Amino acid sequence: MLLTHAAERALLHKTTAALGVVVCLWLCALSSGCHHDVAVPELTCDMRGVSGDALVVPANAQWVDSGMDVQSGESVTLVAHGRIRHLIPQTKQEIEQSEAGPAGTFFYDDSLAHQEFPLPAAGSGPAPCYCLIGRIGEGRPFFVGDGMSIAAESTGRLYLGVNDFDVTDNTGEFYVEVSKPDTVQPVSFRQDVRRNAPEGLPAAGCSVVVFYIDGLRPDVLEEMSAMHHVPHLTEHFIDGGTHMRNTFTAFPSDTITSNGTMWTGCFSDRHGIKGQIRFSRQRLESESGLDPMGPSRTSRLLRPHGTDKLIHNAQAATVGYFEGNEAEIRWKSSKRTGIPAVYDYLRVEGNDWATGVLPIMTDAPPSMWTRSLARHLPYFQAHQAWQYIDDANAHFAVRHLLNREQPLTVIWLPETDSISHKYCRGQFGTTRKTIAMADILVGDVTEELRAQGRLQNTYLVLVSDHGHLGGRKTHLTRYDLVHELFFREREVTADGRWVGGGLGLSVRQHRLENWHTGDTKDKMVYVDGNSDGAARIFLPRGNYQSGDWSGPNRPADLLAYQIAPHLPAVDLTQYIVSSRAVNHAGEEQNPVDLALMKLDDRSILITTADRGQAIIDRRQRKKGGWEYRYTVVDNVRPGANGAAEFDVVENPKTDPLKLLQEVWPQYFTYYHDEEKWLQLTAPTEYPDGVVTLTRHMLWQDHLKVREQEYAPDLVVTARHGWFFGTQNTPGTTHGYPLADAVRATWYLSGPNIRRGARIHEPARLADLTPTILTMASVNTRPEWFEGTVRRTVFATAAAEPSADDTPVHWRDVDLQAWDKLDYAPVPEFDRKPITVNRPGSPWDVNNIAYNALTVGDWSVFRLVDDALAPGKDKKKPVTETVDSIERRGRRSRHKWVAEGTHALNVSEVSLGDYSLTSSGNMYRANGVVDWLQNRGTRLDEKISDKVGRNTVLGAPKVNRAVDGVQDGYWDVYKYVQRLMVEVLDETVLNGLENNVDRAINASRKTPPEVLVQ
Repeated sequence: MLLTHAAERALLHKTTAALGVVVCLWLCALSSGCHHDVAVPELTCDMRGVSGDALVVPANAQWVDSGMDVQSGESVTLVAHGRIRHLIPQTKQEIEQSEAGPAGTFFYDDSLAHQEFPLPAAGSGPAPCYCLIGRIGEGRPFFVGDGMSIAAESTGRLYLGVNDFDVTDNTGEFYVEVSKPDTVQPVSFRQDVRRNAPEGLPAAGCSVVVFYIDGLRPDVLEEMSAMHHVPHLTEHFIDGGTHMRNTFTAFPSDTITSNGTMWTGCFSDRHGIKGQIRFSRQRLESESGLDPMGPSRTSRLLRPHGTDKLIHNAQAATVGYFEGNEAEIRWKSSKRTGIPAVYDYLRVEGNDWATGVLPIMTDAPPSMWTRSLARHLPYFQAHQAWQYIDDANAHFAVRHLLNREQPLTVIWLPETDSISHKYCRGQFGTTRKTIAMADILVGDVTEELRAQGRLQNTYLVLVSDHGHLGGRKTHLTRYDLVHELFFREREVTADGRWVGGGLGLSVRQHRLENWHTGDTKDKMVYVDGNSDGAARIFLPRGNYQSGDWSGPNRPADLLAYQIAPHLPAVDLTQYIVSSRAVNHAGEEQNPVDLALMKLDDRSILITTADRGQAIIDRRQRKKGGWEYRYTVVDNVRPGANGAAEFDVVENPKTDPLKLLQEVWPQYFTYYHDEEKWLQLTAPTEYPDGVVTLTRHMLWQDHLKVREQEYAPDLVVTARHGWFFGTQNTPGTTHGYPLADAVRATWYLSGPNIRRGARIHEPARLADLTPTILTMASVNTRPEWFEGTVRRTVFATAAAEPSADDTPVHWRDVDLQAWDKLDYAPVPEFDRKPITVNRPGSPWDVNNIAYNALTVGDWSVFRLVDDALAPGKDKKKPVTETVDSIERRGRRSRHKWVAEGTHALNVSEVSLGDYSLTSSGNMYRANGVVDWLQNRGTRLDEKISDKVGRNTVLGAPKVNRAVDGVQDGYWDVYKYVQRLMVEVLDETVLNGLENNVDRAINASRKTPPEVLVQ
């Protein structure tokens, strides 16, 4: 996504002199010396309202005796003030960073990530660094912050202290008032909306801004809000909006599938986006939705637009001309699903959405977005780009998107998900710093809306695509499904008996492959699922040796799958769920939870190792929609004509989805619609599992052509505490159908939205698009979506109250994740393939190319700042001055000034703009044309009003003609740009790496069987 100016490679040569000047200035600045004594101001604290009897907690004392004894269960309330300094600042920038109030801070230096704080913090736990903490007797520390009311867990003396691993260099103090009220005091009050509350209506003429924080857990957000660390999110959403508490995503709970559901309002059996990777049985090749061109490819899968649409239709017409109309229809069905996304509905009404980079988007990336990224990304650090996407998207929104005043603006902040995957304990550790930073970025956007006078007429939506599992009570253990189960050599005895080992099959993943001797390219198993809670498995049809990839296997084939002629057939569903592995605590467990298999066009089979099997079948209702029945079965076996046979369990004691823990067995006898199943399963370990698992495994009629090419044979999910992957990570993940992974964040605020409210009625992310379109006053029909408009978020003038005041106590939001967790990675498989594809390395060939091509996006103002004052944390006076002047111009009351400032876009002048035809200059030219059109339109309107005509100068026709030329130019420009990127990135560079990998691993093949005694 960094690659946008492939046509300007000569830039590297033409800017050598300019870079030389910059380097010289930088060296001069270094030689002049950068260290200056910093005048550190005294700590100040507003002491108004602080009692003279307040307990003083010095910052350099680990624990202070409060002089107060408490009894177990007794109510204790603490209110704290004060400021401390936890380090001696060396620069002006460090002065503010060195201070903390009683709430502490998540903005710690990365070097402290693995320090042992009294209450686990930084990279080791959920507590803020340097916050006020308490302890009763010799018990474990607990969070206090700037205010806490609790029931004492034990009896003893109350101690207070600072959450710092080394308090000796601290200065300042906290002042704490301690009392013992009759009852525990609430953190806040919320309006709990009653079931079947009256539905309201949105205000007219409003726009919608969506903050999409990837992977954000709503319970973590609520806890951080109660700890006073996300003030902007609290103001706009928790205190100022409505929380849809039980919102669930689709299955698998991954980014790409969830985005398909979020932005179409449909499930994957209708929109056709089934996973992060699309493996083609025809081509035996895979495409990733997470690659730089993945967002555009996913959008085109739904519906092509612009130049892509013209080419698509021309190709379809060619097929129809030579092969007939039926062949043309089949060809179209194989290339796109035809399901409109939210932007299609907006475009019908002459509008559009405004986005930066997103997992699904028609522009990849949008014009000028790379300059927002280059503004924050360190020089020549393309391998770290994933750590700066939040900043880039927020800056791009403030600088470019909000000015467009489209009905819908979407701002994706993906780092919460990315950091959670990679770093210790995810959102119960390192990621809290990322969430706190996302809160600041949300504040930047809302402040810009306020400055433009638009905030009061804007709906704000906070949403995540899924949750995250792990990190709260335990680390996740990796299970290498690909190598330990499928690839590992079969262990056979001298008389030919298979007694252990794995399946001994060659395996492929996206851009990774590991081969056994004797296997050809069509004799392998493809697995889509790495660092995830779910995996999709593709096998040759009929048996492993067939080499037949014409379509998915029949149920009977998978229940008795022949992997080698001399071995007995294997029930793959039972074999996979029965696999055993040792977790990081040394316990042997079944790492696979569920194995899913399609039985026919209306039913699926769920298999577990310890809870039996069940079948879900669905049927279409006469009035539209689907209804489902869940039946516990056993003795599943191959039947006639490739089908499966089974016996129904009449009085089940357990079931695969653990529904019997919450649902009466009588419910299993009948079919229920999707809304009923959502309500029944919401409190279970597998919320909405009956519907979402079935939706994923089945394909609606218009996708039958794609099903033959892209449907997996089996889908398996990891058990709680495990994940599928080839590499260890102390982070967390998603993909599971389990509650922590499928529970998504969804808050709404704005005109006529209930404030400080919670709706407990279950909802789905499929409801997002129809609800957004309703708020944006877009005309839609219910049958266009499989989600529904959630109108209970809107306040009504009903005579009877529709919500109840509910106190929220700390115990209600405390996630009890304060214990330290030791991470012990399990040994990795010793015969994994070697690869030169290392996206995290600066020496990866893709990153080398990105770094070279990004030079053209370097800001000239940033270069001057860095030359005069090198260093990561130095101020940028030139950049900040230019930004400040431009910001005032954009916010001018005179529209011609605001539009002209935006058109000139001075703040984003970059090295690439030496060329008059650079993308930056073409963007400015486009903006100037728009500015002239707007001036002409206003002049035409003034003259027309005086003479009583609609138009005198013909501005509407002229504007339509000019807009058509502009749109056509940019569409062709972006199409050519994308093709160049695809050729360079996916064909040339990826092809080079793939061929090198094959050459390296060609001599490392092993036989599929080993002889054992």
